[in-house]
Amino acid sequence: MQNEKKLVVLFPGFGYGPDKPLLYYAAKVARRQGLDCMVVQYSQLFPHEETPQASAAKSYPGAAQDAMTQIPAGYDRYICIAKSFGTMVAAGWVKAHPEYHVTLLQLTPLAWEYAPLYAGMPAWHATGTADPLGGAALRRALEDDPAITTYFVEGGNHSLDTPEDYTIGLEALKDIVRKYEEAMR
Repeated sequence: MQNEKKLVVLFPGFGYGPDKPLLYYAAKVARRQGLDCMVVQYSQLFPHEETPQASAAKSYPGAAQDAMTQIPAGYDRYICIAKSFGTMVAAGWVKAHPEYHVTLLQLTPLAWEYAPLYAGMPAWHATGTADPLGGAALRRALEDDPAITTYFVEGGNHSLDTPEDYTIGLEALKDIVRKYEEAMR
């Protein structure tokens, strides 16, 4: 729809905010297309727990509440772009708002959250084949889920960077930005 009122919502990860490439370019595309754009601000995170899973579990309830109170109603469409921990928060928000028309782009989702949060939820996922928080089990689950379209960055780590060959990472970033443009149309 041409005159749809759209909001792009960015859900950062631990230490991966809107100043980092994947989210920075999402905001830049939104501004260029004249869309409203916001970043969910988490009031309290616990990134230094014993394991990444423990950090996410302890941080999630407050972050989910932050999203519920910060994201305004009244838009025809929401384009949610989430990174790492933010993929949990975004998925939870989408599940809580089935009445909204949402396009969900998940960047480096967390493997241990696949079944409880992501399974069966229509989304586009980008993940690196060398992401220590993803892994082979997540890759298989994403490939087998008909609701999910997955973009794999060969050799990509948790930032979708490719230390062995930076040109692969740059090409992946360009592909992801094109996906943003498509999703925001």
